[in-house]
Amino acid sequence: MSETHDFRWIRVRLMVLAVALAGAATAVVVKAFSLQMLESERYVELARDQYLRQFELPAPRGTIYDRHGHELAISHEVDSVWADPRLVQDADGAARRLARVLGVSRTALRKKLASDRAFVWIERRVSAAEARAVRALELEGVGLTEEPKRFYPNGDLAAHLLGFAGIDSVGLEGLEKRFDSVLKGGAQVLTGLRDAHGNNAYREVPRPIEELRGKGLVLTIDSVLQHTLQRELALAVEKAQARAGTGVMLDPRTGDILAMATVPTFDPNRFGRFKSFRRRNRAVTDLFEPGSIFKILTYAAALDTGKIKLDERIDCENSNYRIGKHVIHDAHAHKLLTVREAFKYSSNIAAAKIGERLGPELLHRYLVRFGIGRRTGVRLPGEVSGLLPSPRRWRRINTATISFGQGVSTSALQMAAAVGAVANSGKLMRPRLVSKLLEPDGSAAESFPVVELGQVIHARTARSLSKIMETVTEPGGTGRRAAITGHRVAGKTGTAQKVDPVAGGYSPDKRVGSFVGFVPAEDPRLVLLISIDEPQGVKYGGAVAGPTFARVAATALTRFGVRQSETAAGARLAARPAAPAAPAEALADGEIDQELERQETEHGRFPDFSGLSVRQVLRVARRHGVTLEIEGSGLAISQRPEAGRPLGDQPLCRVRFRPTG
Repeated sequence: MSETHDFRWIRVRLMVLAVALAGAATAVVVKAFSLQMLESERYVELARDQYLRQFELPAPRGTIYDRHGHELAISHEVDSVWADPRLVQDADGAARRLARVLGVSRTALRKKLASDRAFVWIERRVSAAEARAVRALELEGVGLTEEPKRFYPNGDLAAHLLGFAGIDSVGLEGLEKRFDSVLKGGAQVLTGLRDAHGNNAYREVPRPIEELRGKGLVLTIDSVLQHTLQRELALAVEKAQARAGTGVMLDPRTGDILAMATVPTFDPNRFGRFKSFRRRNRAVTDLFEPGSIFKILTYAAALDTGKIKLDERIDCENSNYRIGKHVIHDAHAHKLLTVREAFKYSSNIAAAKIGERLGPELLHRYLVRFGIGRRTGVRLPGEVSGLLPSPRRWRRINTATISFGQGVSTSALQMAAAVGAVANSGKLMRPRLVSKLLEPDGSAAESFPVVELGQVIHARTARSLSKIMETVTEPGGTGRRAAITGHRVAGKTGTAQKVDPVAGGYSPDKRVGSFVGFVPAEDPRLVLLISIDEPQGVKYGGAVAGPTFARVAATALTRFGVRQSETAAGARLAARPAAPAAPAEALADGEIDQELERQETEHGRFPDFSGLSVRQVLRVARRHGVTLEIEGSGLAISQRPEAGRPLGDQPLCRVRFRPTG
């Protein structure tokens, strides 16, 4: 009995053991099936991660050139520091040593090095000295790789046009953003083996970096003229203690943008240190009511349709023209003025009456043909279309005010392009900023042709209007400070009130002073618009923008090799005493600041020397009995005491000059 019991127990134990072994074998088979069939890819990836590494090598961005081949934006290879935290033995010590040589937060580095990731960036695009210091540390799991970095060798030159690229070589503003897909080229992903010490050995040979480089851009701007415009615009803003300034220079024959500047500016090499308002390209992103410079378009429409004749007289109502409950005023009271005189003296009432003759539909049609109310098509992000109300909503007062530039908004580029049509025998050209794309080897990839948008006005109308515009810069005109020695200048001044977005209506003291014109008037080579936002003191466009126009345009004409004209009114004007003050251009609401007029007509006060040559300053000073101390050469840019101050018993004036080139 005992033996039978023992035998049964042995059989039970054997059965239990057999079941256990069978279960274990089944588990092994199931696990093996799972590993081999169901989870194989995951474990293969884990294994690869132990000995393989993938690097993405971004391609250098293409170079941006000016019209003469000067480099404006380039890319160079610099070192970036990376780490494999799993190979870093002492995360705290490594963070401390790296923070010391890189000047970054030790806490942030410690957090990166303590992660379980296979790859982290420690610091992107470090200096050569920092790269040498990191190599000298010989830290396990820390390495360096080369990346392209964007440089702007001329600092703030054309910064608002170029924009900038970010840390990952992605264009963020300006042309860098607009042509990002073209400039950035193709990134290259390389796979490398990693040994037990974490060292990389690439198993595929990288392609030559030049094969990956993005395409280049050739711009229409001239670096010399761009520099001149930026410099003179900055001086004008500083002198007027203004909020900002904008300048646009075009070739009216092609629409090529020769220069475009905004003040204040910024350095795209350090774009993160500047607030967004400094990085905004006001010439295309900001709207402003143009004021009296808009009269050019009103007169163009009226002359083209025969609604006015050059020598006919317009009743200017002694500066009191009522339309319903509204009253339009002029700067000075006039009864009858010819069309030429009305333009020269910038009569709001004459412009309003001319607009009434055209009527809403016809005036609106011409403004649209000039490009008002629509984007110019320039290849820059953020361009605004402007504001031109539908003529169906115009009342009689709207027709009148739009005729002299109030109740309509444009961008600086849009307005310059419209005036360019007058300079170009009535043909409107699309503004062009990029002339062609280049392959990495320098060969042409694509060209952007000159585009004519249409004949806006007849050529004979453009010639007649040009002659009227010349009177503005002649003695007695509102833009005589924009005259250039030896050249005939056609232009128009404007001083517009700014809309108050908070209180509504127009601000009582904030103005935009502008001057737009083209030279030489008989064969225009350039159109230039200068606009000064919220100047202090004297606010007239002729006073705050005219001298800047003259200096920049004179430099451009010299650069183009344009010879002086012996019949130019500017030649006569520059050599003669200042003419008695004529009516300054009217403000949008018909008011006038008397300061400029007193400055020029009252005796016993220091004259304004700005924009004059040394010889001209000597002549003017001699007439006023002023003793001079002269510093520099070229054209006068500042004086102490300022213009308009009493002369005193022994008047002494220090005048500083700067070369025009």
